[in-house]
Amino acid sequence: MNKVTAPLRAIPASLILFAAYPSWADITSCGVPYVTVTFGQSDTEVQTLVCDAVQKAVMLFDECGLPALGTPIDITVVDALSDGCVALFHCGENLIELLSAPVMQEKRDPDSAFRHLSSSDYFQSVVVHELAHAATDDLPCPLATCITADEYIAYAMQIMSLVPEAQLVFERLFTFERPVSADELSAVILLMAPHLFSQKVWAHLAERDDQCGYI
Repeated sequence: MNKVTAPLRAIPASLILFAAYPSWADITSCGVPYVTVTFGQSDTEVQTLVCDAVQKAVMLFDECGLPALGTPIDITVVDALSDGCVALFHCGENLIELLSAPVMQEKRDPDSAFRHLSSSDYFQSVVVHELAHAATDDLPCPLATCITADEYIAYAMQIMSLVPEAQLVFERLFTFERPVSADELSAVILLMAPHLFSQKVWAHLAERDDQCGYI
């Protein structure tokens, strides 16, 4: 999961993608304004997984006071991504590229903080993570390193989107000897050990009385 800054913003990504959609692609809105999902033709399982995750994200963002998805966002399910990523949000382009669930399962780190999740649950949590990037793309940065602020919110939303039982297992997979401070949520940890970063995010957020208020 990552964010890629796009230098060109003159042409909306939705127009570019519409012209480039192959004949095998299906397109749906998932019943959510501004969100378009492109996936392999007749791949109803992918459509269901993505659309359920989109609906979940919309409700979660509303509960936590994140900006609504108010600009066109294109989610495209692909078979490959560079740099070993499972999903990418392209800053300024309102574009999310997402590996299909089977391919994402193949790329998963067996030692990751999300290893307890089923393939479909992990896939949907990644969709929520990337949509959090899209929802907060234009927000001002409150931290010295903006990438940590972006990923803090995205990982928080990803974990909060899990059912309580899965959240509990996530917590049990790690322990810290002392409370996690904001200073420990560094860009170095994020880049070198993203799953450790996600665990520290959740440990830090769990110490807050009002988690959504803190977000």
